[in-house]
Amino acid sequence: YNLESGIYYNNDVGWAVYFFGDDNGLENNPDCTPTWSTGSICRGLSHLAVGKQLTFTYEYCKSDSQICLYVDLQDGKGRRFLASDKRSTVEMYAHDIETFADGNRVEPKIPCDKPTKMVKQSVKGTDGKWTTMTGNKWKFEDTSPRYQFRNVKTSANPANWESCSE
Repeated sequence: YNLESGIYYNNDVGWAVYFFGDDNGLENNPDCTPTWSTGSICRGLSHLAVGKQLTFTYEYCKSDSQICLYVDLQDGKGRRFLASDKRSTVEMYAHDIETFADGNRVEPKIPCDKPTKMVKQSVKGTDGKWTTMTGNKWKFEDTSPRYQFRNVKTSANPANWESCSE
């Protein structure tokens, strides 16, 4: 629904939560500094440690015309609102690694013996039920030349994979 989220690497903040594609002009999480015209690096949700697990949630806001994005850092504070946007497309993305190679910055190294792991993706429908993303319910795209995607199991329930760079 025109939003994407994930873990972003930047030399200034290390690993951080980010979102992109929020173009409705509504106020978002104050821990998220506007970085791009429609997105933010959440500096207040940064310095994520190796082994850290987090959860992104997309669901209809109280108004059915908006989709809301939340993150739970599994730190006992629960879900934090990140952004909302109008429901304008059928696209929603959760990336496990994103860097965009901003300003000739050093790309992060992710050892293949300690890869990132996407362990589950689910979507909450208008009926209030959660559906696990697997098989033909979503499309896996491996377009990064910098990272290896391994153990890709899109037909598993839930779909899962690992990624690394060395």
